[in-house]
Amino acid sequence: MAEEAAQLSAPLTASRRAARLIVRLALAATAFGLVMGPYIAARGWPWEEEARRATRVESLRKEKRALDVVMARPEEFEREQALLETKQATLDWIIPREAGVAKLSESLAVVARKSRARIVAVRPGRETAHEGYVEVPIEVVARGPWTAVSRFTQALPRLSRLLALGTVTFDAIGGEDFEVSVKATAYRTDAGQAAVTR
Repeated sequence: MAEEAAQLSAPLTASRRAARLIVRLALAATAFGLVMGPYIAARGWPWEEEARRATRVESLRKEKRALDVVMARPEEFEREQALLETKQATLDWIIPREAGVAKLSESLAVVARKSRARIVAVRPGRETAHEGYVEVPIEVVARGPWTAVSRFTQALPRLSRLLALGTVTFDAIGGEDFEVSVKATAYRTDAGQAAVTR
């Protein structure tokens, strides 16, 4: 009987051991999940991070190869640089940088809107300082139908006593559109305020 009990308890002990092992593995997996879960959720699996790093390195290598190609042909680089400088110069020519000219540009825009003309460019020239005031030569180019550009031109002297008109040139540019170029002189005081022309 003792032998039979020993034989019966031997498989029971092996199954108990297996059950205990399964419970321990389940507890270890749960503990691993609790401890590493937030880290993995935030950063991903380590091999995913390595894959992202490899992708970034490859994209940087492609950018470097593209730059090497550009630098290997300096004439293309210089041509591209000259093109960008030309575009910047065009923007500098069209968009005034001085605050006084910018305010005048706003007034010109209002007059153009009322007369239904389109301002193409406002080109300030070199300022000339005098005692108490500054002269700013300026060229204004507007486009539109004949009635619009003529109304625009007629409204300019009424814009302000701070703008003295010079030459006015009209050109037909196709269809019903005309272009008017007005060369004028704007005045402002040394402090940036406008001065009276007369």
